[in-house]
Amino acid sequence: MVPGSAIVAGSMASGAGVAALALVAVAAESLGLSSLAMPSGAGHDAQSIAMLAPVGMIFIPSIDGISHSPREYSEPDAIVAGVNVLLHTLLKLDERDLIR
Repeated sequence: MVPGSAIVAGSMASGAGVAALALVAVAAESLGLSSLAMPSGAGHDAQSIAMLAPVGMIFIPSIDGISHSPREYSEPDAIVAGVNVLLHTLLKLDERDLIR
C-alpha cells in the first residue's frame, strides 16, 4: 500500500502528492482564486496513478453541489478557472521537475 493511503469501502483511497497539492493552491492564488484542500470519496483514476506518481485533483464549484449526476452543472467561468489552475499547476510542476 502507498504511504498515506487507506482502504475505504473495499477499495484503496490514495494519499495526494503534498508538493503537487501545494502547487495547486499556489496556482489558484496566483490567479486570484481561493482554494480548499478536501478529500474525495469517489473512485478516480488517481487511485491507480498514485502508485506511480504524485496525484491531486482540482474541483470546481457545481450548482447546488450536485456531482456525478446528469443534473450536474458548472458555470462556464468556473470551468475556465479550473482549467487555468490546471495549466498553471502543470507549468509549476514542470519548473520544479516533480513529474519526471
